[in-house]
Parts: sequence; C-alpha cells; structure tokens
Amino acid sequence: MRGPRFLRRTRRAPARAAVRVPDDIPDAGVAASMLQGLTAHYLTESNYPATRGETALVLTAAGGLGQHLVRLLSRRGARVIGTVSAPGKAAAAEAVGARHVIVRGADPDELTRRVLDLTGGRGVDVVYDGIGKDTFEAGLAALRPRGMSSWSVPPPGPRHRSTRVPRAPRLALPHRPTLVDHATDPEELTARAADVFRWLREGVLKTAIGGCYGFDRAGEAHADLQSGTTTGKLLLQPGH
Repeated sequence: MRGPRFLRRTRRAPARAAVRVPDDIPDAGVAASMLQGLTAHYLTESNYPATRGETALVLTAAGGLGQHLVRLLSRRGARVIGTVSAPGKAAAAEAVGARHVIVRGADPDELTRRVLDLTGGRGVDVVYDGIGKDTFEAGLAALRPRGMSSWSVPPPGPRHRSTRVPRAPRLALPHRPTLVDHATDPEELTARAADVFRWLREGVLKTAIGGCYGFDRAGEAHADLQSGTTTGKLLLQPGH
C-alpha cells in the first residue's frame, strides 16, 4: 500500500487481503489492472495455461480483462480466437494479439460454426467465457473433445437450447473458478500480484482505460458498461 493519501481513498481491509503497491505503478494503473490482472493471471497460469500448439477462444476480447487474456495467451504462444460485440472493437482485439476476431451476432450457432471453421472442425482447447448465459452453449459446442470451458458457467438447470451445429459426441470439462479460490492464501495473492506488477512494468500488460467518471456519474458509468459499447476499463475517480 502507499502512504496516507492513498489510504484515505480506500476502505479498511484485512492485512491478508492487501498487497503492497510499488511506487512506480500509478494509482490509475493499479485501479484499472489489479482485479482483472489477477483474474487473467490465475486463468492463464493456473486454470488452463494454454501454450504453443493450442487454440483458445476468448469472449469479449476487446474488454479490459479480455485484452489481458489475449496478451498473456499470445505471449505463451497460444493461437487466440477473440470475439467482440461490435465491428468497431475488432481492431482493439487484433492489436493485443488475437489471431482471428469474430463479431458476435444474435445467433449463437453462427459463433460455433465460425470457430469450428477456423479450427478445421476440431474445436478449441479452451474457452475463456466472461459472458455466460448467452454464450455458454455456443462455446461448449466449439470445444474439442475433453476441452475446457473456463470461467462463467451458468447455474445448473435444464438446457433449453440444443445447438444445431453437428458434432460427434464428446466430453467437455466446464467449471466455474473464482479469484477468491486462487488468492485466499496471502502468499499466493502476493506472488500473483507481483507478477501482475512486473507485467505492467515490462509492458506485457498495458492498462486500457476506456473512460473516467466522477462519483456523481457512477450511474452513467454503469449504463455505459452494460451497453457493451465501451472498450477497456472504466474508472470512478473523485473530483474527475
């Protein structure tokens, strides 16, 4: 943690849940990268460390977390297929290393078809899905046999839609990891945070800030976020 100026802007937290912020990392960079950086860390380093020869599907590849995932996966040598919600976001996903970018439409089956076309019908090794309900089935259908659907898995219940994309029967491994599961131990949290700070310092990760809002515009920030039209991280800053 920084000095009193920084502490006055934060709520109290148990020491085991706090990490020391290096002086050379700006406050805005910490706010924009900490949560998403740690999430990208455990997803790509612990959850499914895709590497050279493997293909990963990253949904919302132009968002703050999506860009981190694409950068880290590309750095590991994985081939990344990214999806975006609008054509104007494709360039952002490509700029951080997505090999192919798909603009998601209203038909989930079309997403599956396009992914299968790009992989020669094999499917991807892993899906990093931060959307969940609207894309889970499509991502699952785009997996290779024994592939992994990681991150947002809808609650158990009946499957109301069966994909119309023909696939041979196969076993997929969906699961629902959380950051809490990977950062409860103080030593583990500190180690992951140290990697995130190092990646920021070295430019492996770059802070993508899509907008800054004063506290009186918090409602506007939430509306913009839900609209799906923003790129990068949105920050609330006092006096902005």
